[in-house]
Amino acid sequence: MKKKITSMIVIGTMLALAPWAMAQHEGHDHGKKQEQAIKMEKEMDHSGHKDEMDHSDHKGEMIHESVVDGYKFAYHLIDMGAHAKKMPQMKDTHHLMVYVMSPKGHMMPKAKVGYLIQGPSDSKQKAMCMGMSGGFGADVNFGTKGTYMVKTKVMSDEKNLIDSFSYEVK
Repeated sequence: MKKKITSMIVIGTMLALAPWAMAQHEGHDHGKKQEQAIKMEKEMDHSGHKDEMDHSDHKGEMIHESVVDGYKFAYHLIDMGAHAKKMPQMKDTHHLMVYVMSPKGHMMPKAKVGYLIQGPSDSKQKAMCMGMSGGFGADVNFGTKGTYMVKTKVMSDEKNLIDSFSYEVK
């Protein structure tokens, strides 16, 4: 009986999240990558390096930027509050995206990215990111007020990188 109830909850969760997932993926086409490449080309300075990361296509609120070994990291946080309220069994409250740009001004399309997050009262979360919209994202729980230490590991053919920062939920 418990297995049936658990299965029903899992299936219900998947069905409830399907429209949201499809909406997040909607409009995603490969022509957009070409447009982004053209846009980046126009923004490069004379040395061939891009001065600033363009955040116009990034979803959510930018919460942190950093540079590690010349690679630029930009973190954006998407509040999933409306979805979480409709689904009380959903424990994740936010979607954390990281966009990584090489010193030559190229986004890193192929990499394995993960988060290790230590929250208030030493709670820990591990999340593997999925590549999406030029960045990498995962669902996380920032439901408790306090300071969270976010550690990001990026593994690619180009380079392995580790970044960390603190984020305060008020």
